[in-house]
Amino acid sequence: MRSKKLFDAMEYVDDRFLDLVDSQARQTSQKDTGHTRSLRRAIVVALAAAICVSLLAVTAVAAGWVPSIFELLKEQFPQETIYAQAEQASQTQIPEVVELPKMDASKFVLSQSYYDGETILLGYNLEEVLPEPVVGYQVDEALLRQLKGTNSMSSGSIDRKTYEAQYGPLPEYVQEHSMKRDTLAMEGELRQMLSPEAYEKMWQLLVQNGYVCVVTQELHLGDHVLVNGVDTITAMADNPGAIGMTDIQTEAGTCLYLNPLPAAAQNQSSVTVELKVRSGFEYWYLELEGHAYRAYAPDQEQIVSFTLDNVQNASSK
Repeated sequence: MRSKKLFDAMEYVDDRFLDLVDSQARQTSQKDTGHTRSLRRAIVVALAAAICVSLLAVTAVAAGWVPSIFELLKEQFPQETIYAQAEQASQTQIPEVVELPKMDASKFVLSQSYYDGETILLGYNLEEVLPEPVVGYQVDEALLRQLKGTNSMSSGSIDRKTYEAQYGPLPEYVQEHSMKRDTLAMEGELRQMLSPEAYEKMWQLLVQNGYVCVVTQELHLGDHVLVNGVDTITAMADNPGAIGMTDIQTEAGTCLYLNPLPAAAQNQSSVTVELKVRSGFEYWYLELEGHAYRAYAPDQEQIVSFTLDNVQNASSK
């Protein structure tokens, strides 16, 4: 969700929600030390808006005001009957909301789910509540040593022709300061990622200080998904050609596709799925006359679980 939408949503956030989030943020900052403290302060407003927006999103999905994840997949892959079956079976489902108190994003929303004894589909969204990037984060000596010690430079080096092909005409800033190679690559990534206002602020700080640090936050699912306590990866041992576990992106969210399932999860009346949600911060450090560095810092992780009933049992009644 972009910042404009978040701030538009602020009009509808009750004052008591703002007070609650601000109070929780103060409590968190008293406990936290290091780099995450100031980052948490920077996203209090985004969290308050996310409370309102995520609740509206759940209502919209439940009421059928927006397309469902399974519906979009049915249209995108009409030859795959599993999505049509999942869409039909999930029409009366109410999205499940799981609080993530350990993290700076407020909720994990399971929009839809499907289990037929052989395959599991989970339609979820983790990106709608992410805060905007923090531009101009103050880097201390310890973090700077970590950044430069990683030797991780953007997404490689590019020339100006490649830059223009990927990101558009060269900005005046880039031409004026003769950016090239890894700095050019990171500048392009940040240009694509940031709003026009944040991009302008980035360049003002870069020219003023000779460097700038941008911090982004991300949420993602861990590689290991447990079904009835068994890691789904084990089911791939005897099925090397199977899909296994994959994420499929749609405009409405992500679908986690699990097949084959472990033996303990096949043809059961119901199963319990455990997902590991992880959060972390990505530090983008760009020098005006030097190099570009990136470092990822894991922050928190939390287990969320859901119980899925076998749709075959429901259809046989």
